[in-house]
Amino acid sequence: MAVLTDIANELDTYPIDEATVEIVDVALQSGTQPVVNTSETWRFKVKVENNGHINMTDVSLHVFGVNGALVSQSPATGFTSGTLDVGALTVNGGGGSQKSDFLYFKAPPTAQPAGTVLVEAHVGRWSCNFDHYFTNHTKDDLHAPQGTYAAQVFP
Repeated sequence: MAVLTDIANELDTYPIDEATVEIVDVALQSGTQPVVNTSETWRFKVKVENNGHINMTDVSLHVFGVNGALVSQSPATGFTSGTLDVGALTVNGGGGSQKSDFLYFKAPPTAQPAGTVLVEAHVGRWSCNFDHYFTNHTKDDLHAPQGTYAAQVFP
């Protein structure tokens, strides 16, 4: 059963080893452009990319504000300093990616220095299937083994 144990161990760290999580499509929701000002509301998406061999299914993201920022699934209500549990994304292997719906953060009520992290996200719960593994590594591009038929041909 060593192979099954190896697979289980690989799955335990799969999101860390094979996926990337990014905050993308950040744009002002309400306030004054072009910089983040105190207490403004901004929208964003979370992008998950899967560079491994299995499909990540039913992916749940944990999204939270840091350094005084609050997060919400609505631009007007529900802002929290806690963790949002969002998702049910499917991120296919082999470089597949998917973005969440728009989420929102409210900037901290006090000024923060350049480079202050306001939003973080990571993969929470997830499931998987091996569809990518079996469909992308069973292609007809090796042409081996080859079956042949040989016979002498008489006049």
